[in-house]
Amino acid sequence: MIKRLLLCACVVLACAGSARAETSGSASVYFYVPPLADNYLQPTVRADADRLHVEARYNYEGIHAVSLWGGYSFTRENRIALTFTPMLGLVAGGTSGVAPGGELTLGWKTIEFYSEGEYVYDFDHHADSFFYSWTELAASLPMKWRVGGALQRTQTYETPREFQGGVLVGTTFSRVQVTAHVFDLDLDDKTWVFSAAMDF
Repeated sequence: MIKRLLLCACVVLACAGSARAETSGSASVYFYVPPLADNYLQPTVRADADRLHVEARYNYEGIHAVSLWGGYSFTRENRIALTFTPMLGLVAGGTSGVAPGGELTLGWKTIEFYSEGEYVYDFDHHADSFFYSWTELAASLPMKWRVGGALQRTQTYETPREFQGGVLVGTTFSRVQVTAHVFDLDLDDKTWVFSAAMDF
């Protein structure tokens, strides 16, 4: 897993660096604690060069699956800040396929909406093709805290519902943003997700 993640990170950073533009990036890792499956880590590395966006994920589309993404960002700075990035990804490993997808961020005052989605067309088993999504709506609070709700759809692990809804609470320590999510609050078997993210 570590070797694959490092390789993906190198590819992402090399692609962004070769664009000879002002670059930025971020890295995040999510720790999933599902009730009916083994715990696992889901790391992601992102990089941007002007409007060019590249991304690498591990364990997102399936356990031991690696995906590499490329896209182009459209932004609008107005009363409501908007960034929309259509993307295309290639998936290999535990799942193999091609995936069109996108990411959307909306910001208004202290409210932020974020959503990412992708449809994975499985090369090996067409019946396993699947739409994955992760959505958050959160409000910023004093002292760098934020609270909100989250909604996800995944088949990386067995879920009791097609869409899992939950709540989130997070804060920022120095440059690292940490967040705790809990899904299916009304069920005995809840799903916990803990994340840490940092811009660079």
